[in-house]
Amino acid sequence: MILYFGNIELLLLKKVYIYLDDNISSAYAKKMKKLLENFVDSISKYKDYTLLFLNKSNENISKKIILLNMDNINIFNSLNIDFNSKNNLNTLLIFLLYKDQNYSNFFLSNILDKLIIPEAKYKKEIIDIVNICLDTSKEIYVTPSNITNKNAVFSNYLIKQGANVILNKYDILK
Repeated sequence: MILYFGNIELLLLKKVYIYLDDNISSAYAKKMKKLLENFVDSISKYKDYTLLFLNKSNENISKKIILLNMDNINIFNSLNIDFNSKNNLNTLLIFLLYKDQNYSNFFLSNILDKLIIPEAKYKKEIIDIVNICLDTSKEIYVTPSNITNKNAVFSNYLIKQGANVILNKYDILK
């Protein structure tokens, strides 16, 4: 079962999900923070894009879709979203009433249009998301990283396999 609150028309926009690995290196995190800030700024200028978040949010982003599963339902109270306010017409909150993370990954992969992977190890979660994206012909974008960086083994592998390479924010918005 799926419940939603907010502006359902956001699903008509191009939806971008940025996968952030928990083990991202500190030097790379600084570089990615700058890229993401530029990208978020660009998103706000393009009316046909929105960002997807899985079990979290970012208050600085004007247009966003937030997916929550049952394991993370407690996050809802911390989001501070008043759906009666006109300021929140650019927010869509989707509750996935399942505890299974595989279902969340499946749902996410099917509604996104572009997947961005700044840096990732081989982990079941991102492998599942990438496989579903490949099966459904979604665009995958990866930032290149040093070949000795153990936190970027999977992202570098995806580049070798033909993923789109991100060198600047315009690569994502093309």
